[in-house]
Order: sequence, then C-alpha cells, then structure tokens
Amino acid sequence: KQIFSLIKIFILDILFQRRILQESVSRWSMHSLIFTAILLRLGLSLFTAIGFSFNPESSLLNALMDKNHGFTAFTNDLLGLFILLGIIWAVVKRFVVKPDHVVSEYQDNITLILIGGLVLLGFFLEGARILVTGIPCEMAIYSFMGYMVSRVFSLLPFGWAQVYPLLWYCHGVVAAVFIAWLPFGKMRHMFNTPLTYFIEAVDGVKNEKRV
Repeated sequence: KQIFSLIKIFILDILFQRRILQESVSRWSMHSLIFTAILLRLGLSLFTAIGFSFNPESSLLNALMDKNHGFTAFTNDLLGLFILLGIIWAVVKRFVVKPDHVVSEYQDNITLILIGGLVLLGFFLEGARILVTGIPCEMAIYSFMGYMVSRVFSLLPFGWAQVYPLLWYCHGVVAAVFIAWLPFGKMRHMFNTPLTYFIEAVDGVKNEKRV
C-alpha cells in the first residue's frame, strides 16, 4: 500500500539525500561526493554484469567492460576523483577545521583510510597498466588521472612490469578489507539508514519515538 511512499523516500532521501541537505549544505556536498560516486560505480558495474550475462554480444556492454574505451575510462576516473575529493574534504574538516559538531572516532579514521587507499591504489594501478601496456596517448588520455600517474611513473627507475602485479594484489586486499569492515565500521549506515527510513514510512513512527 505504501509502495509510492517508499519509492519517494528512495529517490529523495537515499539517492538525493534530502535530509542531510536540510541539515547542512557543506555536509551534503562532502557526503554526496563519496556516496553518490560509489553508488554510480556500483550501479554501472551491476548493469554491465547483469546485461552481459543476457547479451554478451552487445557493443554497449562490451564497451563498458573495456578499460580503454573513452567513456568507461573517463567515467571511472571522474567518479574516482569525486570520491578522493570527498575523502580529502572529510579529512580537512576532521583534523584541520575541527567544527564542534564533528567528533572524530577511530572508526571514521579507518573508513577514510580504507576508501582513500582504495581510490589511490586504483589510480596507481591504472597508471602502471597504461605504462606497461604502452597504450597510446590519444587513447590513454581519457583516463586522465591514470594517464597523469603513468607520466610520473615513467620518470621513476622501476620495473613497472614487475610492480604492476603487486599493485593489483594490494588493491584487491584493500578492497577485501573494506568489504569486511562494512558491517563493523560506520559505513554500515549505508544500509542501516535507508532501512530505518523505510521502517519509519511503514510504521508511521519516527526513529526517536520508537523503543
């Protein structure tokens, strides 16, 4: 009976985070850089994986799976940059600005380290891949962050063909730790908060009034 109310909550309060915007534009902006970018990356990956299982011959889905395709490379780097900017903003706010309403706890610090490390390693990994595979500039430039990293890496005297697998495993380990940390750190509110909104809509009782 309340399906339309739930859809409204999903769009306004979860996707567009209306309640956070009503509290603080600054907090909403920082939160959106991280949350929305992660959500878009997840949505794009799910769309590609599910669509490819039904139609593996699709040119669109194959383009989305191609790291060197202009749209895919640019989108991945842009969303990764958004996440990184959100993390930097959060770090500055917690450790430099230090507003009274922001309380920095070890769980917050671990989460910031994991997400920031995951994104940075992703850019390093992309830069090493571009350098090792010798992707031409006119194609690699769409991955603008990875391309800049590859130019820096080219100046360093390392055997990037040997370093690349190590970066790949480091990136994979950090991703696994991040997923394992989700139920225990504050990132679990990505699941708890939407569920609370839905319960409030169904019960008709706000969170602070429930026992």
